[in-house]
Amino acid sequence: MNIYADSEMKSEEENKKIEDLQPLEENIAVTFEVVEKGEIKDVYKRYSGETHQVCDFKVADDTAQIILTLWQDDIDATEVGQTYKLENGFVNLFNNRLRITKGRSGELSNVDDEEFEELNLDNNRSDEYHEDPRRRRRRTSNRSDYFDPSHRNPRVQRKDRWRY
Repeated sequence: MNIYADSEMKSEEENKKIEDLQPLEENIAVTFEVVEKGEIKDVYKRYSGETHQVCDFKVADDTAQIILTLWQDDIDATEVGQTYKLENGFVNLFNNRLRITKGRSGELSNVDDEEFEELNLDNNRSDEYHEDPRRRRRRTSNRSDYFDPSHRNPRVQRKDRWRY
């Protein structure tokens, strides 16, 4: 008898609608049509010194629209007006706004047989504000200890030691 029968993972991902996506959700499968392609930007990686390209696409289905962020070769492989299925993607927060992305392990495939009757461009999920639970909040209960001289860096010269 398997007591974990209800909590077993599905072998196939359930295709979600854009309207049902939640912040920081992983392993999503969603089908959408590309509505608009944004500007391609170059991003400089501080540690490796490499430059990568990133582009934001406005995508929609029959329930809502959202921004899809793609990197490098995926940018050229994606065309406006085509229908795609994103598998093993995830929902991310950028400036507290929802976005979906393929990531490293995701797959973006062209779907020819599915078309949407009408795209819902009125419900923009990327306009919604969501609090990011990964960010630490600043301690504001007692601001006086920020200005306490005992918290100063000892390597900084004090004003009375400066030479004029």
